[in-house]
Amino acid sequence: MANWITLRQAAEKYETTIKDILSWSELPEITFTYINHTLLLNDDSVCYFIESHSLPAEPGKEYGCAVTFENIEIIAKQYVNALEKISLLEKQIELSNECISEQSKLFESIEESLTGMLSSMEDTDVECTELIKEEPKFGSFMKRILLSYEKFISIFHLPPFLK
Repeated sequence: MANWITLRQAAEKYETTIKDILSWSELPEITFTYINHTLLLNDDSVCYFIESHSLPAEPGKEYGCAVTFENIEIIAKQYVNALEKISLLEKQIELSNECISEQSKLFESIEESLTGMLSSMEDTDVECTELIKEEPKFGSFMKRILLSYEKFISIFHLPPFLK
């Protein structure tokens, strides 16, 4: 069963500041929960994290969960790395949204072109449109465009063709 402790208890136990403990809670290795708007840390996960990143002063000596300056430095570096990763992911999301926006504009222009082509086909002779419909390359090309657009719509939840 998990041993839950508050920020203050963790700061006292590991001889560091509440601010440091709060930054640790953002690391993926530390398990935490909120109960009645109070942040609780799983002491076992904190202890395991510190033990796995320990740099003992004397080789072979068991320090347990003792927090050393080196431990705090390692944890701070991992915290900075986590923040950098979050920043990079946010930029990646921003670029992805821009790409989706541009692709949406492209598909709208393709849709307008296809709508214009279809409306111009309606104005032509019946015999001419029948020949176009029978043309296998044109039909398969149009079908691929429509299927890829429908797949794109389903993936990115875009609005369907305007009617």
